[in-house]
Amino acid sequence: YKEQFEASLQQLANVRLTDAQTEQILVNSLLTPDVQKIYAQSGNNILCDDIPTRSQNIIMNVTEAIHSGIGQSILEGGTGLSLINGITTYYQNNFDWKDDNERKFDAIFGGSVEKKVKAIENLDERVIKPIYESLKSEGADFKLLVTPDHPTPIRIRTHSSDPVPYLIYDSTKERNESWNYSEKDAKAGGIYEPVGHHLMEHFLGE
Repeated sequence: YKEQFEASLQQLANVRLTDAQTEQILVNSLLTPDVQKIYAQSGNNILCDDIPTRSQNIIMNVTEAIHSGIGQSILEGGTGLSLINGITTYYQNNFDWKDDNERKFDAIFGGSVEKKVKAIENLDERVIKPIYESLKSEGADFKLLVTPDHPTPIRIRTHSSDPVPYLIYDSTKERNESWNYSEKDAKAGGIYEPVGHHLMEHFLGE
């Protein structure tokens, strides 16, 4: 198996693609026919104003993942590669609720309360919970910061610039709270940090 694996890697190493060729392959593989048509009409300009932002983000993030090795890391002793599936909002996630490049946005942009609640529940169960349990099992002190990058209210079906809620968990300071992790309870709590990087300073500090 090792010999076959190394031979396959060597075969891949001999493949040479320009950035333009790579982008074209990604567009053909990941975007809808309508967006592909706009891409072609724009002279293969992925940043064309007529191309939806989410489609642009897919291509740019996958391109970045390719350049960085798609989460690959060398194992000790040079025995091979360890493929690590990163958790992002894009196609790499191996979740059945994110198995389609466009459909996965339904929960955000489709206006369905039920789908959005389900997406949040899946995030809790499949991402946050495993990370928490893994860190807890190590027996060392740790902190977790949970926060979105921006709100996407159901009523407007797109991003907004409103403040987002955040949650900081510190394993050394166990607490029981009556509030819920939500925009409503965060606003009622009266804690507001207008400068984003100050939140990280707070998180890393005491």
